[in-house]
Amino acid sequence: MKKVIKIFISTILILVALAAAFIYILLFTDFGNGILKPVIEKKAKEASGIDIKIDKFYLRFNSINVETTVLNSIKAKAAGGINLFNQSFDINYSINADKLPEINGIKINEPLALDGKAAGGLKVININGTGDIFGAALNFDTVLNDFKPATVNIDANRLKLAKVLAVLGQPIYADGSLSATVHINPNEKNELDGDALLHIDNGIIYKNILKKEFNITLKEDTAYKMSADLKLSNSQDLVGAADFTSSLANFKATDLKVNINTLDLSGAYKLDIPNLKQLETLAGIALQGAVSLYGSAKYANGKIATNVNSDNLAGGKFAAKLDGDKLDASLTNAKISEILNILVQPFYANANLNLKAQFNSLANQAGVIDADLTNGLVNAAVMKKEFNITLQKTDFSAKTDIAVNKNNIKFGANFLSTLINLEKFEGVFDTAKTELKSTYLADIKDLSKFDGITGQKMKGSIAVEGEADYKDKTPKVSGKSNILGGNVNFVFENSTAKVNGTNLSALELLNMLSYPQIFDTKIKLTADYNINTSKGNFNAVSSNGHITKTQLGDLIKTLLAFDITTEVFENILLDGNIDHGKIKFLFDAKSKKVSLNVSEGKIADRLLDIPFNAQIEKTDIGGKVTGTTDKPKVSIDSSKYLQDKAKKEINRYLEKNSDKIDKALNKIFK
Repeated sequence: MKKVIKIFISTILILVALAAAFIYILLFTDFGNGILKPVIEKKAKEASGIDIKIDKFYLRFNSINVETTVLNSIKAKAAGGINLFNQSFDINYSINADKLPEINGIKINEPLALDGKAAGGLKVININGTGDIFGAALNFDTVLNDFKPATVNIDANRLKLAKVLAVLGQPIYADGSLSATVHINPNEKNELDGDALLHIDNGIIYKNILKKEFNITLKEDTAYKMSADLKLSNSQDLVGAADFTSSLANFKATDLKVNINTLDLSGAYKLDIPNLKQLETLAGIALQGAVSLYGSAKYANGKIATNVNSDNLAGGKFAAKLDGDKLDASLTNAKISEILNILVQPFYANANLNLKAQFNSLANQAGVIDADLTNGLVNAAVMKKEFNITLQKTDFSAKTDIAVNKNNIKFGANFLSTLINLEKFEGVFDTAKTELKSTYLADIKDLSKFDGITGQKMKGSIAVEGEADYKDKTPKVSGKSNILGGNVNFVFENSTAKVNGTNLSALELLNMLSYPQIFDTKIKLTADYNINTSKGNFNAVSSNGHITKTQLGDLIKTLLAFDITTEVFENILLDGNIDHGKIKFLFDAKSKKVSLNVSEGKIADRLLDIPFNAQIEKTDIGGKVTGTTDKPKVSIDSSKYLQDKAKKEINRYLEKNSDKIDKALNKIFK
């Protein structure tokens, strides 16, 4: 048995000796190094993903010498002593390239020269270096304890940011000269303290790259500069301030605090946008003016909390608070005139705007919004200039309440003014379908205030209720009104308004339009008008009507000794069209003794041009109504009846006075 054990132990020792010899030959001889060299080269390529070639691999029991070529242009060398027993090393290295290669599709075209030393053991390692990289001078000195940074000193001057982004595999959306100074050392608790200063000068942000990579649209390439002053304490807390200045905006962060272990952060900020016009392409609308915002932000445990404030946003005070999924925002005493100015719109009106928004859940889109306008006044001069409408002094106010529940926005609003009162406007808007369903109630107390808008002098009042809808990208408004002693219904859709009226009083209609009240009947009316073409048509029919006592009736009575106002007309027709405010029409009415006809009447800019023909008991009368709608003039220009009557009167006078005429003639020709 002893002999067997002895043979077994001897065999193991021989195997160990052979293994040790093999390892020694593999690691510390030219033959072994030649075998390891392609293996290490392959593993390095696979691990880094880049082309690495080992030009020289020399490993001995107490020294190492390695030379490599990276990306066919970067030469890296490392040579020095090693001690396998105490696991220490002292190696000098150098990295050089006449011109850095293309990286991530970007041509670097910069030389690289870096020399330094790495010394220490498995517990403590010191690495230092100096040289030029990305066009900048670089010096660094680092101590690693258990492969973790203990002391870090870095001084880099004017690194080219675009080259750094290329090496990091990032889009080259910006460039600039980056300088950095970093000093980190252990404190008495063996925790790291230190500071870092960062500066970027002569910076530029490229609009084309931002558009391509991030779909952010800028008006032009943007110049900027940036600085940061940071301090590290207790190996985890990074505190300090940062400043970013550009032609777009100026951003300053203060009281910054970042936990580098958990990435929790907090701080205060201020954002100044001196010229909103620079953000037009980003916003997609015309802008002007300046905006200043300030607030604080916090991120902890995956939750964001922030507030945004402005002491002068459109002349008002703005405050918003975001706490996780909850949002509270308000805008107090903002001026509509300043909002219009920011949006590069004419000064149509001014009013005070107050707004509040509360969302209990942004993710679920659940919240309420309240807004009101007070002390509103329409700018009549601007309305005249922009739309060629003349307004009297018009005050207004408005209020709206909105409830948001996912895709449904339920609202209620009113608009009160000296021109029109929208006493009720309620409905639901579906954001998913882009559909609106609502009802409204509008009241106009005095139509005369619309004279400058419609170009038509009017009187009276009107109340309308109906529905306002939006579906399939098409708005539709319908309504009804008990007016003019009858009923009116209308629908506005596809830019065209269609009106139907029944049992309407002609006297009340003429009075409302400030036309002479010359005819009394009940009308059935149909009309349409296209707001894009400013053209329309109208048709009115009625029966059982009569002419009122007017200048026309009095003139007919004087000439014909016939009271036309006692006639009852049947088969009454009024048909015409409107073209940019100009009205052309025909009118026809018949009674047992009278026939009235207007073949082509015209009304334009309140001027009347209405030729008419009348047949009264077989007597023809022609004439014309001229003047204005508020001061019409009636004239008679021809009548066969008057001609015949004049002849008869002359003949009757001649017969009655023939003797006197003969005597007079005899005296003349005697």
